[in-house]
Amino acid sequence: MICNGKVAGLGGTTFQLTVEARGTAIIECENPGGNVAPGQDTDVLITGSTQPQPTPRNGSARYRISTDVPTVPNTPTCPNDSWTAHIVDVIFGNATITLLEDGNTSDQVTVPVQ
Repeated sequence: MICNGKVAGLGGTTFQLTVEARGTAIIECENPGGNVAPGQDTDVLITGSTQPQPTPRNGSARYRISTDVPTVPNTPTCPNDSWTAHIVDVIFGNATITLLEDGNTSDQVTVPVQ
């Protein structure tokens, strides 16, 4: 997931943004012979953050946060450990973006994932 935006009204010395989103991963399972079958969908949690950055003099900054691709175990999403689970898609609901200024939570907002 990629989260882009602009934050304004910064007043601290440093700022950092984090994002967290929960979703349902749609799973396909591949057996050792290469055949694919539907797997058991599973809940996933993804997170990402910027590094702490100096606050710009004008108090606003654009940001871009890229999260890692979620991973799921081969079982229980597939019949057994000899099958390999592949995430086909993830359906997200909302994401929570948190602003930290000087290491302390300054603001938090929940937004729909599009």
